Amino acid sequence: MAMKAREVNGALERLWADGKVTRTGYNLARNVRWLRLRYGLSAAEAASRARISYPTWRTIEAGTRWPSAEVLERVAEVLHVSPGVLLLPPGRS
Repeated sequence: MAMKAREVNGALERLWADGKVTRTGYNLARNVRWLRLRYGLSAAEAASRARISYPTWRTIEAGTRWPSAEVLERVAEVLHVSPGVLLLPPGRS
């Protein structure tokens, strides 16, 4: 069952507060999810377009995995932004 955006955001907030996710990782996770939803993509479709596995995409959105520079570039390409934009605090792009 898919988590609603509010549940995901709450989970990310708790991980950040517990020190399990860095602020930059938090920004990345929020931005990737927000942009994916903005473009109407499922996580599976976005992962396929970025040529990464679905579990890898989900861990990036969860803030529990830091992508390589190459993967970050592919994720940004799918989301029509530069890689640096993904690292900005949400709402600052």
